[in-house]
Parts: sequence; structure tokens; C-alpha cells
Amino acid sequence: MASRLATKRHILVVDDDELVSEYLGALLEAESYGVKVLNEPVEALNYFKEHPDDFDLIVTDQVMPGLTGVEITQAILELRPTLPVLLITGYSEKISAVNAESFGLSGFFSKPINENLFLDRISNLVSC
Repeated sequence: MASRLATKRHILVVDDDELVSEYLGALLEAESYGVKVLNEPVEALNYFKEHPDDFDLIVTDQVMPGLTGVEITQAILELRPTLPVLLITGYSEKISAVNAESFGLSGFFSKPINENLFLDRISNLVSC
């Protein structure tokens, strides 16, 4: 499959499940994205605060110890209000594809993700 990118874009992946974050990192790297994977949400937020201009998109899990994906999203958007953030979750009572935008999210995916829809959404968001 041909890469969807003309220029290299950088994505921060935050998921406390190492298998999921490694899978997402490999999936995105196969599409020629630069990827930074962090498994601790507090560490990820601190890293982002130190490097706020290094990323073109954030992918985060919702349910994690310390901070939820929505909490990370809200903190990131305070620094970069137009940065796209995609949320991936296996389960959430609070967030759905219908109300994701009200939380500042650019997209919502349930686990297991549909790889093609996920990659298409990312491509659309970072090529704008």
C-alpha cells in the first residue's frame, strides 16, 4: 500500500497498554509517520508541554491511570487549540463518536480499531 503522506508528520501516541501502543506505533510508522509512543499519561502530558510544537496529531487512549484521554486532550488543547486529537477506547460511558467533538476531540475510535478508517482519518487531519 502506498503511503498517504507527502511530507513526514509527527504523532504522539499515549496508551498505558504497551501492546496497543506498540501496535499503533508500528501501524503509523509503516505509513511513514514519525511516532513518539508513551505509556504513562502524566509523562506524556509533561513531554508534550516540553515539546508542544513537535507534533501534528495526538492519539490517546481514554481509560488510563493518572489521567484520562479527555483530561490529556483538554490540557494539550490549552497549549495548541487547533491540534487534532484522536481518542481510542475499549470502553467509555462518557464519550462516544456522537459527542466526541464536544470534548475537543477530532475523532473517536472503538477498540479494536478499523485500520483503514483510522489511517484515513489521520491522513485527512494532518494534510489540512
